[in-house]
Amino acid sequence: DLVLSARLILGGAPERNMIALINTRPAERAVYDRLKNQKESLMRERLEKRRPAYCRSWHGRLNGRKDLPNVDYALLDNRTGTLVLAELKWFVAPDETRELADRGEEIQKGVSQCRKLMAAIAHNNSLLTQFGGVKNVCSLVVPANSIGMSYVQDEEIPVINEDHFLEELASAADLAEVAAWLRERRYLPKRGRDYISASPIVSFFAWELEWYGFAPLTEEEFLPLSGRSSNSTSSRQAADP
Repeated sequence: DLVLSARLILGGAPERNMIALINTRPAERAVYDRLKNQKESLMRERLEKRRPAYCRSWHGRLNGRKDLPNVDYALLDNRTGTLVLAELKWFVAPDETRELADRGEEIQKGVSQCRKLMAAIAHNNSLLTQFGGVKNVCSLVVPANSIGMSYVQDEEIPVINEDHFLEELASAADLAEVAAWLRERRYLPKRGRDYISASPIVSFFAWELEWYGFAPLTEEEFLPLSGRSSNSTSSRQAADP
């Protein structure tokens, strides 16, 4: 007789594991790419359903420039003349070191695409004539479930999760406020305000090891938004060693 642990069934994620396996096989990569494109279309639909009334949306190529990346999702606020260009990234949430590296490459590709768009706009502002009256442009990468490791973050191109981006759009008064929030990197935690460095002791049988990490200074979920102070009401004061 064969006995299976209930954990194998209840604690498994067969769909996720199958997609992750397909992604590792070069022969099946085209299947994964098609699935990824479908998922990114669903991301665009989710963003569109929660699009604020103060802006309109668009996606496609800038004035038919085939040499430039597609704009996955753009938001335009005519009142403030603000245009936000978003590169959408869907992938299976990373579960191990190898997957973190793979997802990091996808995020870096998105950052590179945003940089190409912004450089082309800076060189030729007429690319934006189809929108009319644009005074302020910013670009960002919007992954569905992971912003990756610190080394894939970029000083000029923000990387922010889909759910966080949606909450910010709902919180802000207009798109100019969103653009300023992104440029000032207020979506990221700050040492001494949101967290402190920590050196926990990790035990393994008779051995003890001083490890590295951090300790949060907030009691609620970290979700800074421009429409409210960044978790200031629940912060616990502490000095960073």
